[in-house]
Amino acid sequence: MSITNIFKLIIFAFFLNILTSCSVTKRLQKGEYLLSSNDFNIEYGEGVKPELKIDDGVAREYIPQTQTPNSKVFGYNLGLKIYNMANPNSDSWINRVLRKMGQAPVLYDSLENIKAVKNLKLFFNEEGYYDAKVSDTVIYKDKRANVVYKINAGTPYSISSYKYHFNDSVVMPYILAKSSQSFIKQNMILKRSLLESERTRIASDLTQDGFYFFSVGNIDYLVDTTGISASVIININKRMIDRVPVPHKQYKINNIKVSTSNNSLVYLNSSKTENDVIKYDSISFVYPKSIKGVSSKRLSKLITLEPAMLATQSEIDDTKNKLNAISFFRTVNLSFTETKKDINKNIDNLYGALDCEILLLQELKQGFNIDAEISTNDIYSGLSLTFGYANRNLFRGGEVFNMSVTGGYDFVNKESKSINKDAWEFGSNVSINFPRLLAPFKLYKFKHLNNISTEIEALFNSQRRPSYDRTITSVSYGYFWNNGKKFSYLLKPIAISLIKVPWVDPTFINNIENDYLKESYKSQLIAGLNFSIQYKDVVPNSYKYALKTNMETSGNLLHLGSELFKAKDNLAENGETYYNIFNIRYAQYFRGDFIFTYELEASKKLTFAYRLYAGGGVAYENTSVIPFERQFYVGGGSSMRGWQVRTLGPGNKPYESQLFPNRIGNIRLETNLEARFPIYKIFHGAVFFDVGNIWNNIKGNNEDEDFRFDTFYKQLAFNTGLGLRLDFDFFVVRMDWGIQLHNPGLAEGQRWISKFNFKDTALHFAIGYPF
Repeated sequence: MSITNIFKLIIFAFFLNILTSCSVTKRLQKGEYLLSSNDFNIEYGEGVKPELKIDDGVAREYIPQTQTPNSKVFGYNLGLKIYNMANPNSDSWINRVLRKMGQAPVLYDSLENIKAVKNLKLFFNEEGYYDAKVSDTVIYKDKRANVVYKINAGTPYSISSYKYHFNDSVVMPYILAKSSQSFIKQNMILKRSLLESERTRIASDLTQDGFYFFSVGNIDYLVDTTGISASVIININKRMIDRVPVPHKQYKINNIKVSTSNNSLVYLNSSKTENDVIKYDSISFVYPKSIKGVSSKRLSKLITLEPAMLATQSEIDDTKNKLNAISFFRTVNLSFTETKKDINKNIDNLYGALDCEILLLQELKQGFNIDAEISTNDIYSGLSLTFGYANRNLFRGGEVFNMSVTGGYDFVNKESKSINKDAWEFGSNVSINFPRLLAPFKLYKFKHLNNISTEIEALFNSQRRPSYDRTITSVSYGYFWNNGKKFSYLLKPIAISLIKVPWVDPTFINNIENDYLKESYKSQLIAGLNFSIQYKDVVPNSYKYALKTNMETSGNLLHLGSELFKAKDNLAENGETYYNIFNIRYAQYFRGDFIFTYELEASKKLTFAYRLYAGGGVAYENTSVIPFERQFYVGGGSSMRGWQVRTLGPGNKPYESQLFPNRIGNIRLETNLEARFPIYKIFHGAVFFDVGNIWNNIKGNNEDEDFRFDTFYKQLAFNTGLGLRLDFDFFVVRMDWGIQLHNPGLAEGQRWISKFNFKDTALHFAIGYPF
């Protein structure tokens, strides 16, 4: 029997054992019932519109988690079956794994069900159905309990009228000025959430007007009902000080004090701490003598609060956001204390005074890190190491300095006729991020962008491969900012790369059939700009997703200058004419990609991660092909994991056993799905599935490599695999074993791989998750 058939037999036997294993209720004790289902029977009053009716799925959220039936896969209790495969009298490792992979039975609990009934009644009341009646019926059968919740919702109450009642006349004009923004409108359904939203709006507006101590606790409401109609009175109350009601007042900033520490607040307030106090720009800065933090001059520019300024919530948030943008600060805390007016602050008697203290807890100034990735298959193996150094406060202005050095080595596993079987790569990267706007001229309009920073980066990379040598030198200058919420932006108006190819093996270059692709292995200059937009959304304990698009273009200004000044053109080997700058042909192209990632926390023990990647580029005018470094490839530990890096595609290009393959294209489509689950302590597992490939959209003499809408889906590669992760909290060590399922590079009829062979697999070691 072949290895493939044995493998299939083991998998078949495993699932057959699950499907035919004992009943999920067999191990239940006398009087115990497996909670099988929760059903709803909801009745509404006559004339209730469909849009006002409550969805069953929303109502289910108010049933306690302990009374939510076991999850099912295609109507089958798979998790419960796996859990029951474990021996209840044994704590061996295999039984612990089965319990972790499975799901313990959910038993019907009458006391918990009483909570469910109360929760449902409360929920319907809050949605405006104040006459709702909730009852439950339990149907017992074969050690299973089916619960039916009967809800007579009735008709929702509506708001016939509403008005404000001011017990505090000081805030009255401020509230009435914005009454048109009220969430409450006549004839709306009387929902508790609506009233709470109105309380929050009023309190938020008043804190924005400088009423620092006003809160939702100063607002209550009175509801008077007649039938199903309700009149609402919103009471605005005074502030309570020592149980005495006093009118609210607006507050202005009095003194500002900034204290910094790289230890705990206990250390900061310790009497043994020797501090230096610096007065700068009306702000007192307290530094422990042993700490050199961010300079007072730089901090003062980030603090938008000023003495005698109205203490509005927007200014407080602005200062906190600007300070949080400094990665050198671990936490930023602003506290305000009511105090007597300082006569030097010119605060009018109508206003109260607040002393502001800003506590800054700093991170360690310097740090080191190491990343590693190992990939291997039956032909060759590759190893890369990266050592990094970071300084989070380089010039005492919160500047982040990063430097990294990368080395890579590839070697052949099998004997080969090639003289040079090894490939080397060395690179270094240096960047400085300034947490402020830097420009050669004034850009007043952009100074108020949220958390804007400026980054300068330089990169050098040298590659020595059996078929060519290449060096890349790059410099870039760009800006990063966000909207304070979910959007972030990156703009690099200067992005220059010089690619030098001093040597190419004539045999290698002559074996490239596509004349246009040969241009990828010539020296080029890239001079353009990059722009990226990213959107992130996170719902804790539920899901998170991100959308990101990157766009870059090169050579347009150089080409315009060449045309205007009638620069001398040159003739390429393929008959094209082109322009040079400093005797190097410059690249002219557009490249863009789109990335969507989604992570769903299905349960505490199971998370699904998904990624969709689509990218493409086109060269024009001065070049006929995108530079090698800016083209797309797949394979490796973070892409199509059934293949090594650059061994797949483009399209149906026939598979060739190469020592150091360089499969590239200018279109890439890929999607990945991964299920992640804990195994034991730091050990976590994954099952993944990848689909994708690369294609060309340039002139060539091999149509199998070109992207076509009517054939591309037939050229997609498929792989699956298993992953093992060691999660140390601060970093993850990962091993992924990818197994090819469909290889478009094989001969037609042989592309779907039916026999297991190690040559159709790839093993990857890496640090961090693939996406």
